[in-house]
Amino acid sequence: MAAQPTVPRLDAPIQQVLDTLDWWNNLNSGHHSQKRGSDRAPYRVPIHVFIFDEKHNIGEPAKNDFVFHAWIRNLSRQGLSFVSRESRVLEKVAICLNGEATIDSTWVIAKVVWSRRIHDGFWEYGVELLDRINQ
Repeated sequence: MAAQPTVPRLDAPIQQVLDTLDWWNNLNSGHHSQKRGSDRAPYRVPIHVFIFDEKHNIGEPAKNDFVFHAWIRNLSRQGLSFVSRESRVLEKVAICLNGEATIDSTWVIAKVVWSRRIHDGFWEYGVELLDRINQ
């Protein structure tokens, strides 16, 4: 009998970090809601994050523009947050939301509005969505 394909899973360290952040969020629910313009929904998807450069076409970034892989933690109508082991100073990023980072992928441009060191060597970033590149 042929082996069934496996669904890709989060590795244990990132899953633990995301679960801990969700636990703290639930524990403090109601304390931060008045600061948010729209509700957030948990969403676990791997992404590719690039430094945004208007001189280069999306999906064809300049050499060395790749910044890092990350996992979305949650999203709303206005933005999303993601978690990564990488600590970078970022202003504007292009985020590939699905699959390989090609011109046919779904791309959004976002402004990094906050970042914070969380635990176990991970960082969380909050971004405001500015534009979707391909429809």
